Amino acid sequence: MVLIYSNKITLKDGSFDAIVSQVYNVDEGSGYSFGLVYKIEDNKMKFLNKRVFLGNVRNCLIF
Repeated sequence: MVLIYSNKITLKDGSFDAIVSQVYNVDEGSGYSFGLVYKIEDNKMKFLNKRVFLGNVRNCLIF
């Protein structure tokens, strides 16, 4: 399963808007989270050359 959403992430060089993806295997207790940093210029989304590993996350499908 992949969960995608927009969020602000904080890195050591500041806070950034990012498209965050969380990737899970249905049978595992945790997954991985990644961020793709972007900014809005002239009413257009411009992706920056920053793809960031955000860490391990709990699988939201397992209760």
